[in-house]
Amino acid sequence: MSDYNRWVLIANGGVARLIKNPADESRSQTIELDARQVKTSDLMSDRAGRTFSAVGSNRAGLELHSDPIRHQERLFARHLSSYLTDKLARGELDALYVAASPRTLGDLRAVFPQNLQSRVVRQIDKDFTGLSGARLHGAVQQLIGR
Repeated sequence: MSDYNRWVLIANGGVARLIKNPADESRSQTIELDARQVKTSDLMSDRAGRTFSAVGSNRAGLELHSDPIRHQERLFARHLSSYLTDKLARGELDALYVAASPRTLGDLRAVFPQNLQSRVVRQIDKDFTGLSGARLHGAVQQLIGR
């Protein structure tokens, strides 16, 4: 396995960093992706609406069927999976290390195809997206076992 085809994914529900070749800081590349953060008010109306009761002429409020923010997080996980699957198909990815918030890690596990899942060497449920500089480098080195 080439160190150059080793990738690290650091993600939460809306932000991801992909680090290619994390072992060699002079040759490593970082790609930053983010979900288009949309305000909740843009995703849904103030109220879910109203409907007539099955019996009588009373009306009742409807409940939302899904959480739009959660839906957006799942879409982002699918986008990451698609991006990484494309890199795998092109021969640019041999090993993948994943550090993600617990919910995002669960979303990624659910959408990673088997061929990508088989390339995951290590995964931990920690959100390193807020780290930068030396702290991020240290966390990545710990993740890849250096």
